[in-house]
Amino acid sequence: MLSRFAVKSKFVGGFRAFSTAVPPLEQKNYIIDARKPGERQQYGDVHVLKDGRSIRFEIADEKDTELVAEQFIDGFLKHTSILRAMNAKREDLGDLMYGMTREILPSGGTLLGLHENKVACFRMVRYVQHDKLEEMYGPLSKPGDPTPVPVFPEDYGALIDAVPEGSFPARVITVMLTVPERQLGKFLPLDIKNLAFGEAVNVHQEFQQNDLGTHISALSEKLAVENGCNYIGNITVAAASSRIAAKKGFKVLYSMPYDKFYVHGKLIFKNLWDGATASNLNLGKLE
Repeated sequence: MLSRFAVKSKFVGGFRAFSTAVPPLEQKNYIIDARKPGERQQYGDVHVLKDGRSIRFEIADEKDTELVAEQFIDGFLKHTSILRAMNAKREDLGDLMYGMTREILPSGGTLLGLHENKVACFRMVRYVQHDKLEEMYGPLSKPGDPTPVPVFPEDYGALIDAVPEGSFPARVITVMLTVPERQLGKFLPLDIKNLAFGEAVNVHQEFQQNDLGTHISALSEKLAVENGCNYIGNITVAAASSRIAAKKGFKVLYSMPYDKFYVHGKLIFKNLWDGATASNLNLGKLE
C-alpha cells in the first residue's frame, strides 16, 4: 500500500500522498453504474452514436470513487505498454489509482459517459487553482526567467526505492508521474489562471470507433473553461495518447525518454509493443 511519502529529492521535491483502502471488486465486461439517474449533475446534451445508442454525460463526485477507479485501472492496464513491460496486474495498481481518484474527484472535473447503466467512457480531470499551482507543480516561471530545462536523474533506482510501500510497478508509475509534475511550474505560461490536468481518458471497447473519446474530451475542456481554467496539461505515456495530444495541438513541454530510464543500471522499457519511446508532458490552451 502507498502511504505518505516522506522522502524528498532535488528532482521531485517530495512525493504525493494517497489514501490506501481498496475494496475488492470482481472485474466485469462492463463497469455498471448503480446510482439512479438524477443523483449526479448532468452536463451537456445526450450524444447519439451512429448506431443509435445514446450517451448521457454526468459529473462524477466522491461517491463514484469505486466506479471511476476501476475504469481508471482497467484502461491503464489495457492500453499502457509500460505496464505490460513490467507485467503489472490489477493488484499492483489498486492503491495508487484509488488514491489518485479520491484526490481528484472533489475538484469536479471528471465526466462519465453512460449508456443506460453502463460506463461507456470517462475523462478524469483535476482542477488546480492558481494559488495551489506552486504547491502542486513547483515554482512558477517569472518574467525574464531563462528558458526552463527539465532535470532528470541518470538512474531512477534511488527515487523508486524511496517510495516506501507498494509493488514495483506502482512505485515506478509514482516516480514517473512525480518527476515531471514537480517541474511543471517553471514551464507554465505567465498568463496561467487555473490549470486543468487530464489524468486519464478511456472508452470501453464496445463503444470505440465512434469518436466518443474526442467528444468527451471536448466536453470536459468546455467544463474546465467554465471552471476558470485557461490551460490544460497531461502526461502521455503511450504512443496513441501522445498522438492524440499532438493532433489536438498540445505543445510538448518536455519528454522523459524510455531509453534513459535506468533502474539500478538496468533499462526496463525496451521495444514496447506500441512503439512508445518516451512519456511526454503536454500543455494546451483552452479557448
